Amino acid sequence: MLEKKETAIFEIVSGDFFSYKVDIMVNSVNTVGVMGKGIAKEFKNKFPKMFEDYKKACYKNDIHIKALIESEFISYNKELIFHKFQVKKILSYSPHIYKEKDFLILNLPTKIDWRYPSDYEIIKTALNWIKNNLDYLSNVLNKPVKKIILPLLGAGAGKLDPIKIEELIKEILKDTNLYVLIYKPKKIKQN
Repeated sequence: MLEKKETAIFEIVSGDFFSYKVDIMVNSVNTVGVMGKGIAKEFKNKFPKMFEDYKKACYKNDIHIKALIESEFISYNKELIFHKFQVKKILSYSPHIYKEKDFLILNLPTKIDWRYPSDYEIIKTALNWIKNNLDYLSNVLNKPVKKIILPLLGAGAGKLDPIKIEELIKEILKDTNLYVLIYKPKKIKQN
C-alpha cells in the first residue's frame, strides 16, 4: 500500500496582513515582551489583549529561546556596543499561543531580545516547532489547522536575508498539508 505524502501549497501575498482568512496568524517576536516595530507592532495595536497576555508570558519565561550563543561587544565612546551574535545550539524553545474567536495568533520568538539580530538557527527551530506541533495547534483551535500566514521571519528588524528565509519556510514546511501564505511587504525595512 502506498503511503500518501503530504505536500504544502505556498503562496506569496502582500497588502493587509490581517485581511487574510486563516487558521493561524504567525507573529515574529522577541522574548522580552516588546512589540515595537514592523508587523509585531501592528499585532500589538490590533490585538491589545493578546499583547498583554504575551507580555505576561515573557515575564514568566513561558515564551523563550534558551540557547548557547557566541557574542562579542566592542567599546565605543565608553559604551558597550553589540558587535557579533551567533547561536551555537538551541536548548529549549517555547512560543506563545493566543486564541481569538476563530483563529490562533502564534507569537514565534525569532530574537532573544529586540536589541539583538535574529539567527537562522532560531528561524529553523521556530519553523520546525510549527511543523511538529500542528496536531497540538489543531486541538487548541478545535479544528484542523489548514491555512496559515507568516511574515518573512527575522528578515526585517532581525536583519536576515529574506530570500534565505523564504527558502527555509518552503523547505521546512513542505511536508505538511498546510496552505502557507508567505507575507512579503512591498519593501522590507531592515534596521
